[in-house]
Amino acid sequence: MMERQDHSIGKISVLELVLIIFIAVMCLFVGYKGIEWMHANTAHGNDSMLANTAESEAKINSNNGLECVVQDCPSKSGGICTHQVGTDGTTLGYLDKETKHIVAEKPYGYNEYTEMDIADASYYGDKNTMVIQVTAHQGEIFVCWVPGRSAS
Repeated sequence: MMERQDHSIGKISVLELVLIIFIAVMCLFVGYKGIEWMHANTAHGNDSMLANTAESEAKINSNNGLECVVQDCPSKSGGICTHQVGTDGTTLGYLDKETKHIVAEKPYGYNEYTEMDIADASYYGDKNTMVIQVTAHQGEIFVCWVPGRSAS
């Protein structure tokens, strides 16, 4: 029978040392990747939720893109739409962040982040300089970020 040798009590073997170092390096790598992932997600911010709000509001206002996107358009009460651009019936409006309605006059910028994403498109601008523009054309709603009204 083999007896336990006293000189190995409390010592770490080479294999244990290698495994401890490997586990520590793996933990650091996983932590680094987690922080990298968090930064990548927060860099895009939650301004994309405003784009969803703008698109939903435009669909409601315009009967899914068939009418004017602006909420208080005179055409909804029998008047003439003043928000058309061009001769093809395309209408244009902007999301007002305060009221969450589509308005005709471009508001002051309200983006919270410097990079905004809508679908596959990325838009860049300083904080509080960009607004969401909504257009409707032949039953289609289009949403993008554009520079807002300047404060000067």
